Amino acid sequence: MRIIGLCLALLLLASGGQARSIVATVNDTPISSYDVEQRVLLMQMMRPTSQEEDSLKKEALEQLINDTLKMQEADKNKFTVSTEELSAAIQRLEVQNQMPAGTLEKELSDRGISKSTLEQQLKADLMWLQVLRQHRNDVPDITDQMIQNRIQQMKADLSKESFLVAEILVKDEAEANRVFEEIKNGSQFDAVAKRQSIAKSADKGGFIGWIEADHYEPAVMEIVRQMQPSQLSKPIQTQKGYYVLLLLDHKKAMPEHVTVLELAQLAVLPTQTLDALSALSKFSDCAAFEEWGKKNALPESVKRGFVNTEQLPPSLVELLEKQKMKTPVGPVSMGQVDLFFMKCQEQERSLIPSEEEVRSQLEMEQMMLLTDRLMRDIKRYAVIEYKE
Repeated sequence: MRIIGLCLALLLLASGGQARSIVATVNDTPISSYDVEQRVLLMQMMRPTSQEEDSLKKEALEQLINDTLKMQEADKNKFTVSTEELSAAIQRLEVQNQMPAGTLEKELSDRGISKSTLEQQLKADLMWLQVLRQHRNDVPDITDQMIQNRIQQMKADLSKESFLVAEILVKDEAEANRVFEEIKNGSQFDAVAKRQSIAKSADKGGFIGWIEADHYEPAVMEIVRQMQPSQLSKPIQTQKGYYVLLLLDHKKAMPEHVTVLELAQLAVLPTQTLDALSALSKFSDCAAFEEWGKKNALPESVKRGFVNTEQLPPSLVELLEKQKMKTPVGPVSMGQVDLFFMKCQEQERSLIPSEEEVRSQLEMEQMMLLTDRLMRDIKRYAVIEYKE
């Protein structure tokens, strides 16, 4: 979930009573280390990430700078946001994240995040929308033809099989064998590619991005199609030389309609599995399954939502297909925990969005482009100072 906002324009105090340092100023409006720390905590809450702390802090600071500029631009036009509008925005966040009404504030408090941090972010987002509306005439209207073109492109993309590949190309078989053994013995693929490959992709560590089924010669693509993600190919002879390929990911062609399951899930420790089996076998509805999980399963392991069966492991799909609706499925061992599932309902869904959804997507893309253009203009005249 994306939340855009404004830093506090005051130098806040740390819990220990010492003033937090100023890390940047935007047209004389200060951004403190406290602001950055709070934004990082909120980012981690809203979108779990494996980014390193320094990277998160840098991203948080840049967001705060952009949000400060947006607020300043809104202030020039005397735009305001009422308390009622802020409350409605918070309620929408709770609905979008399937949180019970009124629980977001407690979640913030439990994570050490000031409610005002979220409110200022939402305020900036809402005020920036008012700025964008002022420039609505600067973007073209979405036509029916644009919508149909996007839908046709989506259908074409679904029907394509694609592969995420990195490559090393060398002239002869002996060199290809040396490259293969070097990587197999622990050398980094991208480092070897930069040093040894004669392909244009060498500068990018051999990374060529997503390719379609006709990118290489048919014999090469047949080998790629049989590979598993993270698998390294043995040297492959082609007209250009010898390739050593690394398959990073594989997208299969998808049908326009798929089966989706609403699954309830919980996890227990292996020492709890027998008790869980006994208790869960008595339930015949998802509400009771979830209620038991909230009291007895591992914290935060109880989840419920729709999943595309194409994205589930085949072994789990087979297990779910054998089980009746609203009866427990499991345990499925994940090593340190055992998972239990319950099918709540099954639906057929189209992977192609409706025309109204496509219109909304195109409008959002236009708003993002407009934001980029306006922000470039605003930054051209802004005075932004980074403090050491």
